[in-house]
Amino acid sequence: MKKQLEESDKNNYIEYISGIHKLLLRYGYTFQADLAGRMIEKFRRTEDPNCFVTNDLWGGMGSIIDCVMNYEGLEIESEQVREDQRQFDSDLRCLAKLLISNGLENKIILQRYRALQP
Repeated sequence: MKKQLEESDKNNYIEYISGIHKLLLRYGYTFQADLAGRMIEKFRRTEDPNCFVTNDLWGGMGSIIDCVMNYEGLEIESEQVREDQRQFDSDLRCLAKLLISNGLENKIILQRYRALQP
């Protein structure tokens, strides 16, 4: 039987993946933003955090975690880019921690979580 999520966990999943989605759009990562958007929709429908346990997010060529906030060709100040990268990393780290706390970690998520530590 599926574990019932706390309301705060549901809100946190949406907050973190929505923040990631917003930054992916800002920096032109439309493919990855689409992946994140589909994860948001699926989670809202199912409330199953397993939709965040995927190589689309955590590993593999073209995955969300491999995106780097870069302002080349965009009219974004470099300090804003650094802040956005910190926020992107923080949202990913918090999402990984939430998955771990809900017993949904795997080897890749654990590796990525450790790599994202400040």
